[in-house]
Amino acid sequence: MRAVLVALSSSLAVVASACTQPAGEPCKVASDCDPGLVCGLDGICATFAAVNASFDTRATVDVITLDTADATETAPPDGEGCRAVAGVFEPGTAPCADAAEVRVVTGIAIASEGHGLAMLAGVANQVIADGFENGEIPLALHIDGELRAGCEARLAWIRGPEDRNADCTPVFSDAMPFEIPNLVSTKVERAVLDPLSGRLTGLIDKADLIASMDPALRDVAEQLIVLDVDTDGDQIADRASAIMDLAF
Repeated sequence: MRAVLVALSSSLAVVASACTQPAGEPCKVASDCDPGLVCGLDGICATFAAVNASFDTRATVDVITLDTADATETAPPDGEGCRAVAGVFEPGTAPCADAAEVRVVTGIAIASEGHGLAMLAGVANQVIADGFENGEIPLALHIDGELRAGCEARLAWIRGPEDRNADCTPVFSDAMPFEIPNLVSTKVERAVLDPLSGRLTGLIDKADLIASMDPALRDVAEQLIVLDVDTDGDQIADRASAIMDLAF
């Protein structure tokens, strides 16, 4: 824990020395931009409203595949040949049915630029990697139906039995649990997965993330996590954007 605190403190010192950029100029994190601007997911300084509009557009795109097939694959007409949704995540009584397909997550890496958690990447990614290697981060994507172009699917992110409710519905479907052993425990809201690259985008509740941390780390983390997305339209950022690369 002391090593993590030292690393976070060092990262903070580097960030504090950076110069700022006007709108339209490249950036890595919000602190690279002039006051009143944030760093968009495209790496360009812009207003909160512009970044939020861009993020909301991406968040509404349906994910329809998780395989590594050629991106030019054509969709089957009217779902022809698709594995049907069996309704395993619909309300029901125990014992709960299993999803047709389960993909185990074998790694998560926070992207090093372009989002509100970027400054944590250098410190947290090694801890996350160690957690997966030591078997401390159990996580799997459960698929009801088929994640293929033109097919219908229902998703659930599950770590264990506790992530299915008593009525068989999933605790996490449009959000992904995100835990770093001995560091944070929170979730990625509005989680959207790019099936070809394994890149997941979403939002982090900064207050919830910081509250889950050791008190000794909170002051430093407060300055490393950047609120850069306005979700309620009041022109004040209230969530930190998150970009993570997942391995299955």
